[in-house]
Amino acid sequence: MSLGARINAYIEGRNEKQAAVAASWLERWRKQDGNPASWKDSTIISHLSRLVSDQEQGVRFFFEDLRRRELLLDILQVPSSEWPALVKLAEQALKPVEEPSRIIIDLMGWGLKMDVAFSELTRCFFGEGPFPIALVLLEDQDRLLPRGIEQLIQDKKVRLVSVKEAAEGRERLKALAGSNSLVVSTTPFEHFERWLAADFSDGRLQFEPPDGIELFRSQGHLPPLQPIPAANELSQWVKEDGSGSASSFSASTSGRQRHLQMRALRTEEGSAKLRMGMHERMRLARALGIAATSTAEERTEVLMTRLQDELGLPLTPAKPEDPKAYQAQARRRKIGPLALRTGSTVHLINVPDAKHRAEGRPWVHVHDIEPEPTSLSRLLAEVDGWNEADFLADPFLDGVLKKLTTHADERTAFLHARAGLLLTQALHPKIATPVTNWRAALEELVAGPPPAAVLRLRIEGELIDFAGGKRPAFAVTKERMTNAEKSSLPVLEQVPPVGDVLLRRDENPFVVGNKGVDERDAWSRRYPCVLLPLEEETARDASSWLDLFEGSYLKTNAWRENKPMHWDKYANRVINGNIEDWFAKKLLLPADVWHEADRELALIWLALRSALANPHAIPLFDGTVLLRLGSAFFAELRIIQRAASSDSKAVLGGLLLNVQFNDLHNYKFPEAAGCTLMEISELVPTHTVKGGYDFGARLPRSISLLGGRFYAEIRFRGSALFAGVPDSIPSAAASVARSESEKQAEEQRKRDDDDDDDYDD
Repeated sequence: MSLGARINAYIEGRNEKQAAVAASWLERWRKQDGNPASWKDSTIISHLSRLVSDQEQGVRFFFEDLRRRELLLDILQVPSSEWPALVKLAEQALKPVEEPSRIIIDLMGWGLKMDVAFSELTRCFFGEGPFPIALVLLEDQDRLLPRGIEQLIQDKKVRLVSVKEAAEGRERLKALAGSNSLVVSTTPFEHFERWLAADFSDGRLQFEPPDGIELFRSQGHLPPLQPIPAANELSQWVKEDGSGSASSFSASTSGRQRHLQMRALRTEEGSAKLRMGMHERMRLARALGIAATSTAEERTEVLMTRLQDELGLPLTPAKPEDPKAYQAQARRRKIGPLALRTGSTVHLINVPDAKHRAEGRPWVHVHDIEPEPTSLSRLLAEVDGWNEADFLADPFLDGVLKKLTTHADERTAFLHARAGLLLTQALHPKIATPVTNWRAALEELVAGPPPAAVLRLRIEGELIDFAGGKRPAFAVTKERMTNAEKSSLPVLEQVPPVGDVLLRRDENPFVVGNKGVDERDAWSRRYPCVLLPLEEETARDASSWLDLFEGSYLKTNAWRENKPMHWDKYANRVINGNIEDWFAKKLLLPADVWHEADRELALIWLALRSALANPHAIPLFDGTVLLRLGSAFFAELRIIQRAASSDSKAVLGGLLLNVQFNDLHNYKFPEAAGCTLMEISELVPTHTVKGGYDFGARLPRSISLLGGRFYAEIRFRGSALFAGVPDSIPSAAASVARSESEKQAEEQRKRDDDDDDDYDD
């Protein structure tokens, strides 16, 4: 029994007609996404009829293609054990295959101008081959071929494959192509490396690639499509948007254009040049029957979108330096949740469950940051308990800034906070109660030899205009002025001290007499870069400081065109303009001032030591102590314990030097014209005679002894009551002194029992 007879028997066994079997086959073929999808029922019925009649065309259609054969046998419910026998019958039914064609040319879309087509074929193919060449054409085209084709057919260089319909022609073309032939067609061929895209237009053949014929002749194939990593296929990254299917997409009718599009769809660079969105390229790829690649940028965008959808939080575009700035801000105040995108990287700042979201996403950086105490808060916490001794030791807070600053990025914040506090005079020394065990404290201060004297400069007189306010003039050293000038932002360095300044002999003093403000007009569109408070309350408030610090552009002190952040909130509470450099002049000291200061300090040092050996002293109600130094002279001692105490044994001995300030604007002299230096000593009277004349001794106006734990301010008094009294005090006075001393000692013992020793650091 022949193959056709056996197939017919299976059909009759199902009690169905051939047309029904063909329709069933075509329906299931379409569900399997079989190609071509344009087959009609009549085409399949014809092929099935030819198969039943054992015609070669029908046998080839159903049995040369595995999927078609298996689908037919499955529909006919042929037992699988009988399949091999049917395949063998099919092989026997097919005629011996002649030499395969090397080139198959699809003429079906070339129209009816066969004479022109023949001329182009002769130019491009018929001269050099390779042969044989098969021409697949419609019957209407076959009748119009010129007679010249007959000789090529006789020479077995050309074969004609004439079909009634294009669908049949494509099937024949596929069968003829085998595994090595080149297909020349406007329609893409499934093996891209054997498809030469051809357009026949205006009587001219054009190819893609243009040198495709030469490549095939020399290599046997054309360049294949670029492979795509499975993870990068566009289908993995496109979410269907319902905007159209592949079948509704109008692909180009040009074979060369299709060829170029297919190659472009396979590379990221080519895809970018197509200037199509992802969905449009996806539909084009499906229309062309290939897989397309996504681009790195598209993959990034999809990843970003997926992350954004998961977070329920927008990804805010940011500059590369922004994440670091936001992290610094998060350490100052509570911010977030915040998602910053810099290129292909995302920074999540204080985003809930961020670590889970970052798993498997190395491009996501998580920052969970709890606010730290602000620079202002840390600065205030360090100095708010300070008394006058602590500020005298560090009047510009240089030591505090050095202690608190752990890395360079913090310094600017501390400088800004310090500037606000010092410009508004917002720091006030705490009033310290004098220690009761004054003798031990004083003995500690004068235990060593007298140090080189320093001068305690106190500027008195008219108030000056300084950064939008009024304040006393003050002294600075040449070194401080130079360092401020070298600073990238002098406005934060040119600040006044808290209280007096101690001047060492190797330092050159200057008096600052003015610091103006280039004020902003109310209508102006210019704003100051650096925002500094105008009042103490704003300067000490942490939230306000953060607003001003973050609203400042701390790169320059020039004007800026854009309105600072928080400007409307603080416009009346900040210095309304750019702060100018301070105006200062050198303060000339007498040549012998240091010689005199050293000797005065040494004499006082000796006098204090002598008095402590056998102290005759009495405390006053305010804690001040009068200690007899000899004859009619007394040291009025006010000794306090430092809040910022240390174990340092070094002691600074300062003599007060008052400077009477009037004005600096005398440009004829480089020195501080208008300033009058008072003498470091003054008359301490013991007697007054008729006529109002005082008699006594010249002693320093004031001595400051600044140690690691204690600070003593010493002034001097004289009394005629003791002018004729020997240094050994009378018994009555000695009794009072002993009684007072014993009382103080008892109070000290009680404090020791309560673990509240004044000597503790």
